[in-house]
Amino acid sequence: YEMQGRRCLLMVLPLFLKITSLEAFSFAPAGAVRTLSSSMQRVPLIQRARLSLRGGNGLRMMADGPRGNNVLYAKRGQQDGILGDCPYTHKAQMAMKAKDLQYEVCLVNLAEKPKWFLELNPKGTVPTYVTAEGKILTESDDIIQWCDLQEPKDFKMFQRPGGDEVWNVAKEVFPAFGEYMKNKDNSRNEELKTKLDAKLAALDSFLKGREGPLLLGEQISAEDCKLTPQLYHISVAVPHYMKHDALAKYDSVRKYLNAAMQTDAFKKSAYTPETVIWGWSKFF
Repeated sequence: YEMQGRRCLLMVLPLFLKITSLEAFSFAPAGAVRTLSSSMQRVPLIQRARLSLRGGNGLRMMADGPRGNNVLYAKRGQQDGILGDCPYTHKAQMAMKAKDLQYEVCLVNLAEKPKWFLELNPKGTVPTYVTAEGKILTESDDIIQWCDLQEPKDFKMFQRPGGDEVWNVAKEVFPAFGEYMKNKDNSRNEELKTKLDAKLAALDSFLKGREGPLLLGEQISAEDCKLTPQLYHISVAVPHYMKHDALAKYDSVRKYLNAAMQTDAFKKSAYTPETVIWGWSKFF
């Protein structure tokens, strides 16, 4: 009865997460959010996030071991029951949510990868998705392409016209951000900050004058699923750790991120800013 009461509480509790002018919500996936910790005694509320529970099982404990088909394995966050900050899993989930697919999420502690998970995916990486037919997909791009084969089939995210042109510019941003954040040589901080600024300036210039509101128009594309989680990380981690707003000068980038974060696909797949900060804390 206690666990049932918690599920009822989660379904009605109106908690909201604010990020500057954006309203972002972290939702439990359509089927359930599960944790792999056999020692878990409770599923904590995600602070300042609203969980949308659709489906019969809700949040619940589970034993270690593979969970069958139609399951997405994702990084566990800072506590049991909290979705981790992996931008590649976020990318895959945005595509799955854009198609309104029903599936379950199983959280894996990547610091202590279970043997059975390494047997399922020898690379030990997330996202790992086992389709309803039992096919194992271990690359986020493969998951997006699989999503394109699902209904509605006339809504395609991958290989849309203009996608390569956009990504040739956008793909430069996240590596520059990662290099800046992971740098241990203080004498290079300004150099790496300037490099990130240059990549953001190029993206900002590219986005100016485009119809939008998303990268390839009004419908979410694979490029949106890639770029939005990356910019989300930048918008949270740089102010917290580097003490400046990396996006402040780039109106077109901020306008795009605002629009992308307002989509249901983002809201239903997002983790909290606290989780982003936790994820990058190992470098500080």
